[in-house]
Amino acid sequence: MKPREEYKYKWYLFGCKDAGYLHEKKQDKGLNFGEKLLYYFHMASCHLCRKYVKHLELIKKNILDYALDIKLDFNKKEKIQKTIQNNLK
Repeated sequence: MKPREEYKYKWYLFGCKDAGYLHEKKQDKGLNFGEKLLYYFHMASCHLCRKYVKHLELIKKNILDYALDIKLDFNKKEKIQKTIQNNLK
């Protein structure tokens, strides 16, 4: 599978799949002006994509909340640290 080339968006071909890709790109690297324009215009006009993004944000928040609640005792932390160090060698 060849690597994905940078998208060249056309406003009349822009769909929900493209908006989802741009949402992920926005989270990682940010969008240029043309991509922002297409993304926000699509979000303003598509209630399904707004719902999708809302669900993604809810999942992200729940995962972060759950991860902050995890408490490990000192022995488990030491064991994990030793395993990481051994695998890095």
